[in-house]
Amino acid sequence: MSLILRFCVTCSETNVTNSEILQPDDDDPAIAPPALKVTPAAMRLHHAYRAGLLDHSLSLCELIEMLVRKYPRLNRDWLIAGAILHDIGKVEDLGASRRLGYTTRWQLLGHVALGLEILERHVSRLPAFPVEVKSILQHLIVSHHGEIEKGALRAPMFPEALTLWIADLLDARLEQAWRLIDQGPESEEWTAYVPSLERQLYRWRPLEAEANLGESNGVQVSSGIAASGLDVVAKSNGHR
Repeated sequence: MSLILRFCVTCSETNVTNSEILQPDDDDPAIAPPALKVTPAAMRLHHAYRAGLLDHSLSLCELIEMLVRKYPRLNRDWLIAGAILHDIGKVEDLGASRRLGYTTRWQLLGHVALGLEILERHVSRLPAFPVEVKSILQHLIVSHHGEIEKGALRAPMFPEALTLWIADLLDARLEQAWRLIDQGPESEEWTAYVPSLERQLYRWRPLEAEANLGESNGVQVSSGIAASGLDVVAKSNGHR
């Protein structure tokens, strides 16, 4: 939580309004720190554990810091705000009770609509908040799924919105992929079919095991794979 707050504070260096809107609010139970600290990012797909939303948001902030160094034309403040706000509606969805699960309001509205509602509550307390910045933040929330078919209310329409969508997807998919790879039996080369990804995932671990076996038998290892492991690769590709 403290790391997220540091990212919020840094926005004040160039944009005080963003810093104010990003502060957790004890007067708003939906996004008070106790709720933020337990909310998962999802129930099944990615970061599906207590405090998963915080982990996901922090990971996005760190990724954005790298991206804005590579692409300095990006507006860092908008992206940090988007990383923290894009899934904020999930706090009301999934963090509203001790028993984690979707609330009735989520079932009726979804986390994007709830996120817009939370943003509106906080913007309304700041009479001087620029309507242009409000529109930017709203667009980051409604477009972060990237495609209409994937749940976006609007496709991303400026570079920061495109960046947030791609960074969000990358962080979510990698957490999901690595978790599925780590959960599989050590002897299996592939995961089971993953409906949400519409594919199996290659686990590469049998090759690692072969490399380790080669090392223990005194076989010379190059680039982390035993020389004898090349035969395994060839056979797995149907070449003998």
